[in-house]
Amino acid sequence: MEKKIKAYYKMIALIIFLFQFTLPSFFMSAQAQEVECAGLKATIVGTDGNDVITGTYKKDVIAGLGGNDYILGKGGDDIICGGDGQDILVGNDGNDKLYGEGDNDMLVGNDGNDLLNGGEGIDVADGGIGVDRDFECENVSNTGLKVFHINLKADDGTPLEGALFVPKGKVKKVAVLVTHGTFGTYKKSFAGWVGYYWEPYKVVVLSLNRRDNGPTEGGGKTLFEDAVMDLKPGIDFLEKLGFNKVYVMGHSKGTQMAAIYPVLSKDKRVVAVGTYGTVANGRESIEYAIFGNGLLEKNEKKARELVKEGRGNELYEFMTHWGQKIKMTPSSFLSYYGKDTLSIVEREAEKLKIPYLIMWCQGDDVTPGKWSERLYKHLKEKRVNVSLIKLPEPTIPNPPPGYAAHRFLSREEETIKSTYDWLLKNVSEAGEEMESMKIPADLKEFDPPLVPEE
Repeated sequence: MEKKIKAYYKMIALIIFLFQFTLPSFFMSAQAQEVECAGLKATIVGTDGNDVITGTYKKDVIAGLGGNDYILGKGGDDIICGGDGQDILVGNDGNDKLYGEGDNDMLVGNDGNDLLNGGEGIDVADGGIGVDRDFECENVSNTGLKVFHINLKADDGTPLEGALFVPKGKVKKVAVLVTHGTFGTYKKSFAGWVGYYWEPYKVVVLSLNRRDNGPTEGGGKTLFEDAVMDLKPGIDFLEKLGFNKVYVMGHSKGTQMAAIYPVLSKDKRVVAVGTYGTVANGRESIEYAIFGNGLLEKNEKKARELVKEGRGNELYEFMTHWGQKIKMTPSSFLSYYGKDTLSIVEREAEKLKIPYLIMWCQGDDVTPGKWSERLYKHLKEKRVNVSLIKLPEPTIPNPPPGYAAHRFLSREEETIKSTYDWLLKNVSEAGEEMESMKIPADLKEFDPPLVPEE
């Protein structure tokens, strides 16, 4: 009998132990059935006290109810209602909808295209990064960014697509033109996210394709000199908007165009350049990436033979050291990678008469930091006004090698803040506001909003 009593009490103790964990979730689900947020049934519900609530990485509908709550949405496209009390609502990643409702609240969108509605009280809203909208918020920052779809043409008629990022309110006098890397476009990788991160500094950004964009690099028929000059239509367009001072940012392969354009064009509107994940020498870069083991010299020899035969504009399959072939015309190959190519930043940037910023992120195996270090040292010796900024490794995993570091992922805010601080020191009027900006009436915003691609 005594053993049975002990077993009975052990069972009761186990039930009580388990019930203490199931009880909150029981009431949570019961409450969730009765509570709505923005017309939707809440999946997570707080109490009438002061709660700290963390969502999931999925799409959550969170209702804080009463009290002064702190609610963090984490990932997913979340809908969060603060309820009564002085609440802090943080959307984090995703396209979130934040409703402060009663009292004085703080709404923080962070990444994504967010909606922030303060409701009653004196509310503070910070949209963060993205195309954000605010309603009934008395103190607002980083909302109202407009992103316009741009279609320009090069001097020879080549179409160049892009995106124009215009922050709300008065903007700075110096605009930014961004040019992409290998296989890139205006909405991909580094060039895709840059425009959003300039918003807090009230800087207008144009991210623009070159003719050598996309997975085929413009079909393998472009010439390096023409790709460099594709920056000019972007600068012409910015001038029509009212900007006569432009900072050119280049990433990866685009670092060559950014650094060489001011030298080749002698365009006085370019007041400074910056290269991020820098290619110091186009031949060195392509040999490192795809034409190693003597293939650069072998392919160059073949390209010259084909040009002599009158086949310079015919597509040819050039072998890479990883066993696949790349289609390019011999003329295009020689233009980018031949011994007399213009794509040698170390040589051409010696002629720069404007400030030059070189930035790289530790861990970058695509454009190794030693290239940036070497270029900086060389240009210093040539008395170029050059600066070097090295950022820490990314805080996210790096596979494939150098992927995150090369694209400055998780270092976006540091990248732009460091750049802006540098501009303030090196370019007059960089921190001054424009009186007015001329936005053409026919410009259309992206609908749905533009989302950067990997």
